[in-house]
Amino acid sequence: MSSTEIDGLKKLRTGSLIIILAPILILVGVFVGLGSALAGAASGSVSGSATGALAGVTIVGVVAIVGIVLEIFAIYLIRKGFGILKAFDPQFGIGGTGALIALVASILLILAFIGIIALILPMLFLAPIAGILYFIGVIMMGIGFHRVGGKYDDNLVSIGGILLIFIPFIGAILNVIGLGRIINKLGGGFSPYSQTYQPPSGYSQGYTQQPYGQPYYNPESTTPPTYPPTQPNYPPPTGQQPTSLPYQTGTGRLYSNGVAELTIYSPYRVQVIQASIVGTSYATSSITPNYLEVGNNNIRIYFSIGPDLKPYNTYTIQLYLSTGQAISAQVTYS
Repeated sequence: MSSTEIDGLKKLRTGSLIIILAPILILVGVFVGLGSALAGAASGSVSGSATGALAGVTIVGVVAIVGIVLEIFAIYLIRKGFGILKAFDPQFGIGGTGALIALVASILLILAFIGIIALILPMLFLAPIAGILYFIGVIMMGIGFHRVGGKYDDNLVSIGGILLIFIPFIGAILNVIGLGRIINKLGGGFSPYSQTYQPPSGYSQGYTQQPYGQPYYNPESTTPPTYPPTQPNYPPPTGQQPTSLPYQTGTGRLYSNGVAELTIYSPYRVQVIQASIVGTSYATSSITPNYLEVGNNNIRIYFSIGPDLKPYNTYTIQLYLSTGQAISAQVTYS
């Protein structure tokens, strides 16, 4: 799993955390300000009341400004996070666009606030425009978080994305918790692009554990693997070629950042050693996951490509397997 991808998720989580802290800070400031005003009023003197009121207004104003700045910084981090994730999956672009709209709306709100203080009446019309834009931006950010939850298999982030639209505080809390779980899973070797593999009963001898909790045959084991005759979906014994090859389902995508995504069906477990784009010099061994499990496998291949590839053209990717065989897959470049 790419550290850049994890960095994008961390930015989303930090931004969500600031969204939680900003209103709490403003609320505390309001209470402190009211406390100062009430303390001044309780002094019984005109000067004491005036001083308390001035202190209260000052505290509330300063904290409100700090809260607004924190909110803008949180949206900025969220935009950066979605921007990073968009490079890995274009569907996250909506979150970054929504954050940009929310940033513009926040600036318009600040201008409207300045207009109120300076009594510049025309600037007051910025407030409703900013409010509408901000709501649109939050909707798009919520959709972005919802898609993150779906991609990385975390219901809290999926729900948090929806709640962010209607109850931002609760939605942000769910996002912080859910994103933390996603980051921990990725750090532990989880991949959103691999299939969960459960070995059949009786198919465990001579196998050890790999990342993602999947077994593979250890040739140094003193106990050879067993192949119960009632289970057909086993990798072929050493020295034997499989009778059928893995094959692609659907059409894959190759993005301008060099990342290719495709789905391969495999009747047995096998390692993908290398991948190359036919007709070019582009080849790589950076493949996630690099083992095909029994069934459909969503894999991601990381190429370093140049500007010579043509958008919307179809290219053939050759996958080289540990069995010494190769399979072809079609991808559309975009």
